[in-house]
Amino acid sequence: MSAILCALEAQNIYALIKIAYRLRLCVSAFKECKTILRTRTVWESETSRQHIEAGVRLASGLQHLLISHIPPKLLKIVNFLGYKGVESRAFQELSRTAFELPGISSRIAQIVLLFYWIAGQPHGCLGPKEQSLAFSEQIIDKELKRFPKSLLYRLAKAKLEQISGRIDSAIHLFKDCLVNNTLEISHKIFHMELALCYALKCQWSEAIEMAELVRQQSVHSPAIITYIVAVFRYAKSVDDSDPRMKQTAAELFKESRIERDFSIPPQTVLELGLIELELKNSDEAKRWLNKVIKDYSTYLRENFVHLRVYAALRELGISTDKENEDQLKMKEYGKQWLQDLEVEENSYENIVRNDRLKLELHSD
Repeated sequence: MSAILCALEAQNIYALIKIAYRLRLCVSAFKECKTILRTRTVWESETSRQHIEAGVRLASGLQHLLISHIPPKLLKIVNFLGYKGVESRAFQELSRTAFELPGISSRIAQIVLLFYWIAGQPHGCLGPKEQSLAFSEQIIDKELKRFPKSLLYRLAKAKLEQISGRIDSAIHLFKDCLVNNTLEISHKIFHMELALCYALKCQWSEAIEMAELVRQQSVHSPAIITYIVAVFRYAKSVDDSDPRMKQTAAELFKESRIERDFSIPPQTVLELGLIELELKNSDEAKRWLNKVIKDYSTYLRENFVHLRVYAALRELGISTDKENEDQLKMKEYGKQWLQDLEVEENSYENIVRNDRLKLELHSD
């Protein structure tokens, strides 16, 4: 909470350093909870111990899952903050919490796994896995029987239908999620998913309508949404032989400011690597995937491409885990990060020292 409040007040880089320090305090508190769980011998009840265990494992699983998928450029900062991430460890912790332990942490872990399987894997990794989809369907159907009005599980059901190729069913379910839904932040999600569903069916008018709704609501990624609307309008102009629609699309392309996209070559190389992976040609797959990382940089969607590259490398059995990062290397990352931000190391130490004193005074 302290880090969140500090973030709301952040006006400069020094405030961000305070946030980083307070996040490290959160990690320290988490480690202390782990120590308590490991060393404490007397509990009020076995249930209370299991609740603590569930919370600790949930936090550990989330940390490992998120960090194990972080693109290399952001990894320097993450390593500097002292975080580690191992994908296999993430699934062990989350699965144990979701399916073997009680309480709210168990429910959260289940939802995290569910949305990773139906959204994370399809869009950020190598696509959905049959086993994951089958398991997801079982969970969703079971939970919808218990909580038929749950927006999360209804969204999950719609997403599952979409990635399974049952587009008409997905459209119906996404629309149903919008009925009597007063949670405005969710509208953007549903409208975007509907736009994609209509695009898959080449129903460009409906896709444009939904994408325009997202565009009106979007404040974080207006360029990308505008670009998507432009693509839909261009596709419709081609189908309808409509020069006016094509002109509108051209204006939107300019408005999006994504005038030249240099991401096609690295994405092509990525796809070649994925094809070789599918054909079980491991050496060729490694060659193409490593080429993506080494030969291309500073292009649109670079982080997304790297997410898929690392997912493919993990599939090949190549470790991309960050748990064994050398501590000295982390210090070097830290120094380089401060240097890039034009912050002297002594200034950083002073800020952290002063902030620590303030927090200690407040706690007293």
